[in-house]
Amino acid sequence: MKRILKLILVNTMIAGGVFLVSCNSTEKDRKELAKAEEEALDKAAEAGQIVPQEADQEEIEGAKKELVKASEKLSEKQEKYLTSLKQRESKIDARLKNITEKLSSADGNSKKKLAEKQDKLIKERDQLQANILEIQSPMTDQQLETVQKEIDVLIAVIDNELDN
Repeated sequence: MKRILKLILVNTMIAGGVFLVSCNSTEKDRKELAKAEEEALDKAAEAGQIVPQEADQEEIEGAKKELVKASEKLSEKQEKYLTSLKQRESKIDARLKNITEKLSSADGNSKKKLAEKQDKLIKERDQLQANILEIQSPMTDQQLETVQKEIDVLIAVIDNELDN
């Protein structure tokens, strides 16, 4: 049991690190998401220490409630972050449309500068779209599972422990 929980905790840390490194978007939302993930990791670590020990039912149920709360908070932060990414993407699309219209009537140096701006915005939009897809799609590689999934596994372990 301890081995399983340690493995889950290590995978959670790896997933959290990979997730934070891969997100290249608004700083405030990214920090909020990182904080929520850190809190969820802390709750998971606490639950991981309580479950394998000879704990009474109340402690285990308390750990489960904390994990459920952390899971809900994490889901909320992920949704908020996803919304901010989509808003940013729509702003970039509007700017791209504006630049494309200007490109059709531009000449010489201004056309070159507008083309450079357009390329830069396209790259930024592609990065945002990649981040959005990463958040929306479930990860299949076991090492890259999200913190959310790790918490769900711990809740299942606690439920199993409570049943016994």
